[in-house]
Amino acid sequence: MNQILYEDTGDKRPVDTKKIVMFFGIAIIIFGLILGAIGIIQIMKSKTPVSRDPATIMVDKFNSSLLKLSIIHDKSISKITYDWNGTNERTIDTANRKNIETTIELPVGENILNITVVDEIGVEATFTGLYSDGTDFAGPVIKLSQIDDEGTKKINIHAEDDTEIAYLTYRWNNDTETRVEATDTSNTIIETNIDIPTDLPAGDNKLTVVAVDGNNNESREVQEIKIARRPIIEFPRQNRDKMYIKVTDDVGLEYVQYVINGESYTWKSATGEDKVCETFIPLQPGENLIDIHARNINGIEAKSFYGKCIYTVDE
Repeated sequence: MNQILYEDTGDKRPVDTKKIVMFFGIAIIIFGLILGAIGIIQIMKSKTPVSRDPATIMVDKFNSSLLKLSIIHDKSISKITYDWNGTNERTIDTANRKNIETTIELPVGENILNITVVDEIGVEATFTGLYSDGTDFAGPVIKLSQIDDEGTKKINIHAEDDTEIAYLTYRWNNDTETRVEATDTSNTIIETNIDIPTDLPAGDNKLTVVAVDGNNNESREVQEIKIARRPIIEFPRQNRDKMYIKVTDDVGLEYVQYVINGESYTWKSATGEDKVCETFIPLQPGENLIDIHARNINGIEAKSFYGKCIYTVDE
């Protein structure tokens, strides 16, 4: 059998598959790069720093019993707590608001307020303040000073309060206290002068003053008063042709000097600690002028004695 073979001799050519594959590969790579770039941009956007500034807390006195609390922020507030003096913590409802205003009840007296605010990303802000409801907690101010009242040493007590003073008391050492009531028309000042008792022992003595105001707030002032007594020259006694002289001192005599009719004599302590000087001085017939001086080891002089006596010679 004979076969006739048909051969197409037209201008058609076989398709180049390598070029087609290369084209699609390049397109896929470009598309992948575009997607990668978009992803990187999105990632960079997601890593933009978020503000971590804390909320602003403001507290103002609303009245004598309330405080006004204001919180301002650029993010939502998730939690607010507060306490007085570190105890009994309380929570304020935030409703996830950014700006919050509320009031806090002010306890009686002087107290420390602590506030904590936490925002939606966990950034914490704190506040601490000292507040008082206006009650008077300060006691009177006491001032003590020594004065000379017509030659007599006294202690001036001045007590003053900014609201109202009720009374003051004072006492020496452990003696019974003496009370002084307020007499000033303003009812804010008590001032008095008190004597230094003559029976106080020589040396340091404690004066305690207590002042109380109208709200029972108390102030106390303690002052050491050094008592330095003069030597005591007893009244001389005549014994016929002699004059008996006695001088005493609580801390010790330095010397005793006596003058009879212009003739001067001096006695000095042998030990430097003698507290008594006893001596007889001779008298001349007729009138005798006597002048006695003394000083103790603290340098304090006695009140001098001046006098005269008459010695009559028996015939």
